[in-house]
Amino acid sequence: MKVIFVGTSGVHHPLVAAHMYCEKKKDIKLGQIKGFCDSFLEKTAKPLLINKDDSGQEVYSLGLGENIEIGCKALNEFIRIIDKNNENDIRIIVIRSKWEQLFVKLNSLPKHIGGEYVNLFLSKKLLEKQMNEIRKQVEEVSETSP
Repeated sequence: MKVIFVGTSGVHHPLVAAHMYCEKKKDIKLGQIKGFCDSFLEKTAKPLLINKDDSGQEVYSLGLGENIEIGCKALNEFIRIIDKNNENDIRIIVIRSKWEQLFVKLNSLPKHIGGEYVNLFLSKKLLEKQMNEIRKQVEEVSETSP
């Protein structure tokens, strides 16, 4: 089984959630998460393999852009088409943040005006205030995991 945490930006709240899910630690340091606020990684548009959880499932983070509902619908439909026999159990988990639209904008700030630093600074400040809400979403997923 594969677990994919999705949001507007794969290098912000879904990345944090994926680490919480894998590591089961209460104290996550945002600055120590590999790929956090990495706009280059985000622009690859590839799912980021985070790790395997306790039961050996691969855990990913993926950004779907500003319209997450359409992105999720397209992703689920694509999985349905390519995996007609349910041979590869893939679970899509949407992680929401009240700052999710801002994270998309922060990823697009140009490097030459210090965009990386602004992205990292603001994202850390905003997500630190929302860690409990993200943790609650992850705990809900963990409780319903097969």
